[in-house]
Amino acid sequence: MKRLILLGLAAVFSTVAAAGVFAQEAAKKAPSYVKDPDAAWVILSKKPVKTGLELLEKGAEGDNAPATKGGKEAWAALGKNNAVPDNPDASPFMYFKITKKAFKKGAAPRVKLTVEYFDEGEAEVGLEYDSSDDAVAKCPIPGAFKDHEEKIILEDSGKWKTFSFEIEDGKFDNGCNGCDFRFNFAGGVTFTIGSVAVEKMK
Repeated sequence: MKRLILLGLAAVFSTVAAAGVFAQEAAKKAPSYVKDPDAAWVILSKKPVKTGLELLEKGAEGDNAPATKGGKEAWAALGKNNAVPDNPDASPFMYFKITKKAFKKGAAPRVKLTVEYFDEGEAEVGLEYDSSDDAVAKCPIPGAFKDHEEKIILEDSGKWKTFSFEIEDGKFDNGCNGCDFRFNFAGGVTFTIGSVAVEKMK
C-alpha cells in the first residue's frame, strides 16, 4: 500500500512538473508575426519575455517604463522625460541588444527587424543599427549607428501596428553604446512598443 501511495505521489509530481514546463513554453510563445523559429525576439509585457533580444530598460539617453495602451501591456519611452535636462527637445532613444549568438558579429547580415508599436501622436521614428558599413563614422566604431532609410510614421490612429525594416549589412557586435540597434524620435513624443523581433532573411 505504501509503495502504491508513493507511486501515486510521484505521478502527481511528474504531472505538475510537466504542466510547469508546458506553462513556461507557452509563456515563451513568439509574437504572432514571427515566422522564423530561430528568431530573436522580446515581448515587452510588464515583465518582458526574452528570447535572444532585450530592451535596455534604463540608460543614459532616456529611461523606459511599463505602460498599457489599447488594453495591451507594453513599454514606453516618454520623450518629455528624456535624460538631456539642458535640451528638452533632444531625441531620446530605445536601445535593444541581441543576445542570440546566431545573429552576432556579422553572422546574419541579412535580417528583417519587426517592431509592434502603438500608433499615438504624429511623428517619425527612426532606426539606427550596428552595421558592417565602414563608411558610417558617427563614433569611433566603424559602421555603428547606421541610419535606416525607412521610417515609422506615427499617424495617431490609436491602434497597434507593426513595421518591418529590412537590413542587408547587420553586424550586431554591440557597437551602439553596448547595444545593437535603437529607435529614435523627437523630444516630447511618446513611443510605445509591444514587441520586437529579428529574423534571418534568405
